Amino acid sequence: MGTHSTIKPALLPGDGQKSGWNAILPDRPATPLVGNHDADWVVVGAGFTGVSCARRLGELNPGHRIILLDALPLGFGASGRNSGVVTESLAPEGGIKGLSLQRARDKTRLMNAGTDLLRRQVQEHGIACDWSDKPRIKASTNPVGESYLRGLKEGYEKVGTRIDWVTRDEVRHNLGTDFYGSGIAIHGNGIVQPAALLRGLADNLPPNVLVADASPVIEMSRQAPFRLTLPGATVTCERVMLCCNIFLPQFGFGRGRYMFLATHASLTAPMSPEQASRFPLDEPFALVPAIHGAASLRRTADNRILMRKSTHYANRDLRFDWQALEQVRGAHRKAIDDRWPALRDLPIEHTWGGIVSYPANHGQVFGEFAPGLYASSSCCGIGVSLGAISGTLLAEMACGEGSALLDIVRAIPAPTPMPPEPMRRYIAEKALRRSTRKCQPD
Repeated sequence: MGTHSTIKPALLPGDGQKSGWNAILPDRPATPLVGNHDADWVVVGAGFTGVSCARRLGELNPGHRIILLDALPLGFGASGRNSGVVTESLAPEGGIKGLSLQRARDKTRLMNAGTDLLRRQVQEHGIACDWSDKPRIKASTNPVGESYLRGLKEGYEKVGTRIDWVTRDEVRHNLGTDFYGSGIAIHGNGIVQPAALLRGLADNLPPNVLVADASPVIEMSRQAPFRLTLPGATVTCERVMLCCNIFLPQFGFGRGRYMFLATHASLTAPMSPEQASRFPLDEPFALVPAIHGAASLRRTADNRILMRKSTHYANRDLRFDWQALEQVRGAHRKAIDDRWPALRDLPIEHTWGGIVSYPANHGQVFGEFAPGLYASSSCCGIGVSLGAISGTLLAEMACGEGSALLDIVRAIPAPTPMPPEPMRRYIAEKALRRSTRKCQPD
């Protein structure tokens, strides 16, 4: 490696399409960075990890200039297209082989802190994101799923999470469908409009933070002073914080240690008053599947139905297959109709998808990897709370702050190497097929 060598990401974020969550919000013009700039800090990636990192840097360094970059328009990445459940705990195993009780407790402590952090910011800044503290429900459709849920309930209780067992009738009362059997209600999480939450967080950053979206980094020097090249700008700085999640391997961190999955969701039009009246409760809900790969459901504050299912192994170029969306929309239409036959006339307004990353061992990239160069990647399907606290702790570490939470995240091992292609695809697709069979109704 030469002293003046640079990093040139081979792949850049390219989904670039609004999720339904973004589409139902007012248009927000992108503000790409233009010209030559000097900064004390640059944060790459404006999802929940990057926004939280920039916020904490701004608080700890009020006299410093911080630039927060994102390759896509704000909210077009994973942080603005997920199901909007701010998860605050993780049970042992948790559907991922090798997650020990101690690791689950450590992750739960981090996620508790991330959820509390976001909840405080929503209250402090009056962020209109439909935040609800109502418990999320995990429910089964068959005896295999119910047996799994009973073990999961014990696991959640071991990490200190409040769990209620809910009967089939109680599930029906909460969700307005008899599609599911019994389940568990998990307390402590948040349920939100994720794109609105991300926008609100970005709009309330300290005044010394400049947000520039639609600004991909196409080249970066490997040592300080760092020079970042963008399509219409350059930035020179002393410290760089990489919070770009699935694209972190493009900068050389975590390469070969993640599998990438394409996930899909649809959002309906608002229900009519007559359609909404068919539900026993007139309030939002969130259901997450008992087994990975099944459907996640939301009833939103404005009476829409979110259906999130249909997970596939992602292409190696990390580009989403938009041509598959019509087939996905049909599957989501059937899933909604199966659960609520009375909603057959409720149109689906938006269908979208994107790529998420999963490490084999629930590991995490976190820390300083060269003088002034820091990185964090913390998705694993629980990136809202874990991303928020990880970005905060990364900023604190870079500023010389210490804490028990920082000790926890620094002790989490790095993701273990995964087998090369095509073996990686074979293993992932086999696991997805197995999960799909388990969650099929009798």
